[in-house]
Amino acid sequence: MFIAEGIVTKVRRIKSKTKYVYDLTTKNNNYFANRVLVHNSDLLIDAYTGSRIVDISASDLIKLGYLSPTKFLLVPFSVLKSEESYINSYEQFIVENRIRNELITNITNRIYSQNKSCLIAVTRIEHGKTLEKMIRPYIPEVVFTYGKIDSPERKEVLDKLERKELRCVIATTVFGEGVDIPSLDVVICAKAQDSVVNALQLAGRVMRLSPGKKCAYVVDICDYGNKYFSDHTKNRISAYKREPEFQLIKCEDPVNFDFV
Repeated sequence: MFIAEGIVTKVRRIKSKTKYVYDLTTKNNNYFANRVLVHNSDLLIDAYTGSRIVDISASDLIKLGYLSPTKFLLVPFSVLKSEESYINSYEQFIVENRIRNELITNITNRIYSQNKSCLIAVTRIEHGKTLEKMIRPYIPEVVFTYGKIDSPERKEVLDKLERKELRCVIATTVFGEGVDIPSLDVVICAKAQDSVVNALQLAGRVMRLSPGKKCAYVVDICDYGNKYFSDHTKNRISAYKREPEFQLIKCEDPVNFDFV
């Protein structure tokens, strides 16, 4: 068990086969090496990677012209209150929620009808398969890719999405951090996730510059009413608000929104 004021974001091996540093996002620069808390061990990280040269935010990169201007469509969705566990609530109100899935399907169809490409992010495989089945009558070439699909096939899907030979892909975390799709127009966050780091990484998939791309879009399904998902929504929105160049739009009618 690790106890600290932060979230584990990366695991890095340092020098020998037995030494590990767990890189945490913390308020007090605490890290763990071999399960031992190391105070001020940012110095250890510096010794391995070199000193930090500059801190630069997404907003700075947008202002400097290195990232696309990005609009976050915050789509409110009411989820019933429940005394169920988190796992059961996620199954009932996210994965199997017909009305929520129909909303995602209709937003996707709107994006597709405006000649934009779209990546829909989900957590559960069964959720991705459900959305794929619902979207296929409107977008026959829709593809769902996840961890059980081998790497060459995932790369082919990625390449086709970048070339816009595919314009609608549903994916789990296989298209997470490090995936580069500059031409991508829209990301739909359907995950109801709590991780701020994951939410910002997902937004990063769509913010790359590409010829003819005037603006990037993140559509966040903001679930309210349920104790778990309301808190998750608030955490994501708080993270978006910390970037002054992110344009946050409360969107009550995303099905008629113009993705221009």
